[in-house]
Amino acid sequence: EEISMIVAVGVAVLALAGFQGPAAGVGPFNDTEVSMMTGYFLKNVNVGGSGAVVAAQSTTHPNYNFHWVRDAAICMHVLQRKGGMAQYSAQILAYIQWVTKVQQDSDPNNMDTEGEPKYYLSGQVYDQPWCRPQNDGPALRAIALIAIAKELLTMPAYGKAWVQQHLYDETLSNPLPIKRDLEFVSHHWTDDCCDPWEEISGDHFFTKIVQRKSLIDGAALASIMGDAGAATYYLQQAALIIPAIDASHWNAATNIIEESRRPYTGPQKYLGLDVAVIIGALLGSTPQHKADNYSPTSGRVLSTTQNFVDSLGGVYAINTGDDSRGVPGFLVGRYPNDTYDGYQSGQRGNPWVLCSAAIAELSYVNAQHVASAASGHTKPIAITDLNRRFYTAVVGAAIQNGIESSAVVVELQTHSELSVNASSELARALLANGDDILQRIKYHTAGGDFHQAEELNRDTGFEQGAGDLSWSYGGILSALMARDAAADKLAGK
Repeated sequence: EEISMIVAVGVAVLALAGFQGPAAGVGPFNDTEVSMMTGYFLKNVNVGGSGAVVAAQSTTHPNYNFHWVRDAAICMHVLQRKGGMAQYSAQILAYIQWVTKVQQDSDPNNMDTEGEPKYYLSGQVYDQPWCRPQNDGPALRAIALIAIAKELLTMPAYGKAWVQQHLYDETLSNPLPIKRDLEFVSHHWTDDCCDPWEEISGDHFFTKIVQRKSLIDGAALASIMGDAGAATYYLQQAALIIPAIDASHWNAATNIIEESRRPYTGPQKYLGLDVAVIIGALLGSTPQHKADNYSPTSGRVLSTTQNFVDSLGGVYAINTGDDSRGVPGFLVGRYPNDTYDGYQSGQRGNPWVLCSAAIAELSYVNAQHVASAASGHTKPIAITDLNRRFYTAVVGAAIQNGIESSAVVVELQTHSELSVNASSELARALLANGDDILQRIKYHTAGGDFHQAEELNRDTGFEQGAGDLSWSYGGILSALMARDAAADKLAGK
């Protein structure tokens, strides 16, 4: 009876109706569909040969026809990871030129351009009222450019001399792009700024965790480039960020990582829940220099994720409708009481494609992590009060649909570590959970040839808000790369 109750609760909290196990080697999107989405995505990159990455082509209702620093950096990092210079050299090199140019623009808003959120496609700083500064931008841009620089260092046609001329050297007067971003982050990470949704000015987990990654990645590059003093300083600053997050964002009473430090003005989020925490954990992941409490596989992130998913139960009618139709998955938005509908605030918020894709990616990242333990390559998976509910919910759905046995649930409730067999079952369930979420996105976008808008209407599932949103494509493609890694690990590769 106890096991049955646990399974039922797990299914209810994740709302994963119609759960389907993954077919071997088959993902939720086939190669043709991925190619179509990649093509739409690339139309937003290197617009007009300028190097700019437009958030969306939409110019009215809403006007997203700008280069957002955050969105562009995330998307260029996806392209670097997906195909790198071998496939996207024109886009990557043009982006470097764009960044070099805009970093040196004069600022019409009487602030450092490093904190500017967006640019006109002409390369000029956006000069109208907006939520400023947005200090996640230079951190995310540094992360993308550092990944690009590390690839270029391995290429005979470029190498260290090219990187030193175009991306990073130790010069502080008129610094090169990566150096400029890292100097800003390392000296301003304690500053309040706007959140990634551009609604709240304050101290935000998303910003802090990506700033930390930029400094850790930057220190590694600085060492390679012979800038030892900077490498030491960047690591010193990075080491201070986790204690700051602990003090301002971890709520031990609710077991939730709160996105914005209380008190703050702007939308007051239910229990401080925001998918930006999950996205931040993914973007800020540093596998070689772990932040154990805030990595995508950590108990705190999984507890926050489960609480976030719980909070959206019953919020969007489309999820209930999809459940009744047997469509697998679960769609999520930015936060439970969101009022932005893709056009204006003060309305009823919707599920977002990029937010839902982030939950899928989190599942895939955890599938790879658990599969690694099942293969004996890493230590056994420890079960704690923080990760137990998330794992139980995922496995519960699998059991209800005949994918897994109840033995793994017994271990989740009674063991401090999972056995190899239970870890294998959990890894398969996590992979299938990610697949189901992407399947639900696919269900609602297949009729439009897989064009991905910002949002899906909360009642009908029709696409809403800006069409062909770059970050929507970036989110899906990033999740699919995580799926490939997880499937390989499950296959013993």
